[in-house]
Amino acid sequence: MFLYLCILGPSVFMISLGSNLVFSDANPRKIVKRGCTTLIAFLLLNIVRDGIPDVVVALTGHPSILDTFGYDIFASDILGFAGFVFLFFRTCQTFLHCFIGYAADFVMHVDG
Repeated sequence: MFLYLCILGPSVFMISLGSNLVFSDANPRKIVKRGCTTLIAFLLLNIVRDGIPDVVVALTGHPSILDTFGYDIFASDILGFAGFVFLFFRTCQTFLHCFIGYAADFVMHVDG
């Protein structure tokens, strides 16, 4: 039963993330701030969860644990995904007008 709930977790998270982007009245500056805040939280969480224990284990006499230190801190997580989604959507909003203009120019050039 628990496995089925784990499978639904990321899907529900992405749906709520998308609905938050669509239905919130946040201006573009707030979206960038939310994305940067989420990425900072992602890095801090990984440092506390993976970085500090690795350093403690290395200090107890196992220095080989630090071989994966950078990987542990920047490991993939859904919180990092959410931060990059906010920044990606803001980038798309910025360049959407340019893309529409280029597409219109291309269509007008092709049609004559």
